[in-house]
Amino acid sequence: MAYGQVLRVLRKEAGMSQEQLAFAADIERNFVSLIERGINQPTVRVIFKLASALQVTSLYTTFERPNFT
Repeated sequence: MAYGQVLRVLRKEAGMSQEQLAFAADIERNFVSLIERGINQPTVRVIFKLASALQVTSLYTTFERPNFT
C-alpha cells in the first residue's frame, strides 16, 4: 500500500477531513489531497507533522498496515 493510501486510511480512521488534518499538521489542505492521490511525496518533516496530527508513530505511516484477518 502506498504512503498516500495509508495516510487516507489513517485519516478516515481518525474521523478527520483533509482540511482538519491539514490544519492540525500545519500544511495546506491541497497538499494532503496530493499526497493521498500519490501525486506528491511528503518530506520527512511533513511525515512527522502528519503523524503527530494523527497521533501515530511516523514509522507506522510509512509501511503497509498489517492484515490480521
